[in-house]
Amino acid sequence: MTRYSKLIGFIFFAVVTLGTYGINQITAKSNRPEAEFVTIEGDAAYLTPVHAKGDIYGDHFMSSSSFDFMDNQFIFPDDESLFEKLDDTYIATYNKIMNRYRSFARGKSPYANYSESEDQIVYVDMQRNTDFSDPQNNAILLSVLDKSSEEEKSYTLSPPEDLGDIINLDDVYINFPSIHFTFNTEGQLSVYSLDLDEETPTFTKVREISQDISTDIDAYPGLDASIDYKYLEIYDAQANDAIMTVSHLYDYESDQIIPMPSYTDLIEPKVITDGDQIYMLDGYFENYQIYEVDSVNDTLELITKMQIAPYEENDSNDYVQIIPYSIVDGALYSVLSTNNQEIIQVNDIQNGELLYGGSLETTGKYKDQTKASIYDFNISQ
Repeated sequence: MTRYSKLIGFIFFAVVTLGTYGINQITAKSNRPEAEFVTIEGDAAYLTPVHAKGDIYGDHFMSSSSFDFMDNQFIFPDDESLFEKLDDTYIATYNKIMNRYRSFARGKSPYANYSESEDQIVYVDMQRNTDFSDPQNNAILLSVLDKSSEEEKSYTLSPPEDLGDIINLDDVYINFPSIHFTFNTEGQLSVYSLDLDEETPTFTKVREISQDISTDIDAYPGLDASIDYKYLEIYDAQANDAIMTVSHLYDYESDQIIPMPSYTDLIEPKVITDGDQIYMLDGYFENYQIYEVDSVNDTLELITKMQIAPYEENDSNDYVQIIPYSIVDGALYSVLSTNNQEIIQVNDIQNGELLYGGSLETTGKYKDQTKASIYDFNISQ
């Protein structure tokens, strides 16, 4: 009996622990607030490509309850198993991939670059050097998941040798099987590409962006991909510090540097693209102006004025802000925030017609005591 006492004790402990956890899960689920999108106007089918990460919070609860909205349904990590709950992050794109392809996503950084198509998922990350005595320790990590066979191919590549020791990977554009990388070496921007169809993928130098842009732009304090990732935004270091001014766009597919027209009169300009067409959006709280960019003639053409989706219980003192996120098939997706609620709004990019307006609301017995908010949002292309 003594031989098995430790084993029996462990089994008893495990049963009690898991049983207690299960009871707590059932209790937590019954007390957890629910959420839904209530259609105010338009076709709710526009919610299909939406993936959002958010919180439900209120004075009644000691902590907020997070949720993912994907595939037209709400998923609450509190309802999942202990191990699935540990996989949850604040990043919507990563959570979507983790939810559908858990074995592929586990062990990969949620902050890496992911690209998902009908056939595969591509993961790109940079393993940064942590051993300063060995500056060559940087590595580019690549993984490709074939969705049909669930087969994963992984690569570990050394960065291009001519970049030197101190490098950053500022941006990645994935257009399978081609991948473009923008490396930053002490302020010098270099674009490289590789082809994953090759038996041994190798880096090919595409261009030195820093050498091709006018010398009056002497630094790149902020670099970001435009929303559909085809364009790299390059910011003017000499612009007004209050507004990060996009001076050029780099088109990865055509290998072109596109100078942006002057827009000094705009308040909060934001670049957004729909395929090859470039738009500039500008607004302050209640509305957005949409400009079609003609980079050849250095002009901005006003298309329409964004219309705010109708919402309930609004008054003149209510805070309103609308943030555009992405254009899919001519539909501009935005999130409208007020003091009381958040709305997903979809407008026709050409004429401003409201295609959909849906309010994020809490439901159930805690409806009047809770609010819901979105802090990460993306659209499946």
